[in-house]
Amino acid sequence: MNMIKDYRLCKISVIVPVYNAEKHIERCIKSIQEQTFRNMQIILIDDGSTDESGIVCDFYAMNDNRIQVFHTENSGSVAARKLGLIHSIGEYVGFVDADDYIEPDMFETLIEEICENNVDFVHTGYIEETDNKKKIILDFENKFFSFSSLEEKADFLIRYVLHSKENQNISYSIWSKLFKRELIYKCFLSLPDEQQYGEDLLCLCKCILQCESLKLSRHALYHYTIQEQSLSHLNRVEHVIEITGLNYNILKIFQEYSEKLYKRIKTDIFFYLKRSYLYMLEKLIERDKYISYFYFKNIDDLRGKKVVIYGAGKVGCGYYLQFCRYQDIEIVAWMDSNWRECQYEFATVIGVKELINLKYENIIIAVNDELSALEIKDKLIRYGQNINRILWEKPGNILEESISQ
Repeated sequence: MNMIKDYRLCKISVIVPVYNAEKHIERCIKSIQEQTFRNMQIILIDDGSTDESGIVCDFYAMNDNRIQVFHTENSGSVAARKLGLIHSIGEYVGFVDADDYIEPDMFETLIEEICENNVDFVHTGYIEETDNKKKIILDFENKFFSFSSLEEKADFLIRYVLHSKENQNISYSIWSKLFKRELIYKCFLSLPDEQQYGEDLLCLCKCILQCESLKLSRHALYHYTIQEQSLSHLNRVEHVIEITGLNYNILKIFQEYSEKLYKRIKTDIFFYLKRSYLYMLEKLIERDKYISYFYFKNIDDLRGKKVVIYGAGKVGCGYYLQFCRYQDIEIVAWMDSNWRECQYEFATVIGVKELINLKYENIIIAVNDELSALEIKDKLIRYGQNINRILWEKPGNILEESISQ
């Protein structure tokens, strides 16, 4: 068994892929330079940036001999990280994305954890930032894991990665971890360059399969900033291809590593794959406001009635489209408290004050959670509506039900 190292004698290589990040790269670099742990190699990979990112990187390299800059043709984040790994000299390797930043004690905290526990990598939480809002993500317990069998690795993968049984999640992100160099070098360099989507998940699976031990550490020292780029900007066909490629490589990793382990977690793998496609479908549906996967379960209770739908969001849209398919259900009105912001080409949404002039038998509250439904019900009662005419039930969800089948 290896002796526990004094972390102060160790070196960390920090790899930063940079592509057109001139708005954020200075903040990123400074947050790494200002780490309380000083013995670092900072590797900046300018991945063919067409803005001033490369110039900024060179400027900081001139004033800090710990920084090395490599300028390459644009090849994507996988190739950039691989180049960084090839040039890394530290016993441990961490990653930071160019538009993110880290707390001053992040790497000192992580290297102390990895050395004291003598593990192959340590995973930590992070702080999610969007629109000046911050949210701490720590969906796991503080725990040490030592793997002496395939069964133990399978259990960990099922619980923390495939997420099919318990509500314990670890981020797939490569930047929320600190690795022993030999482990991350072996695992990441074996990834296909063309898999630019989901490479962090593939790397995590490989690292778990190849490591002997790891530590989940409940710290949140990395600031992950969500930028204005998401699935909504992706071509639908391209995204389907990306998901398919990722899922193919996930299967390939487990099958090639061990047929015994693959058989052990096969059901959980396919549960994950199915959910990934349905999640993709859900996001694509969100781009089209005329499609909804919510529906009213007890539709027969409304047959032959005049109804008002309250709520013009995703659930309300689903209910409206569903009710329109029944000749004996008359939609008297569709209303919402924010009716001015909830207009559709196929229907008119009105305000709650107009309810007094309508003749109907039931008001159907079209929201997903019970607390919101209760608040709306109280509001309607204050408007003088009969509580017995107000209906709410948990909406049916086609996507969630498909996962469980």
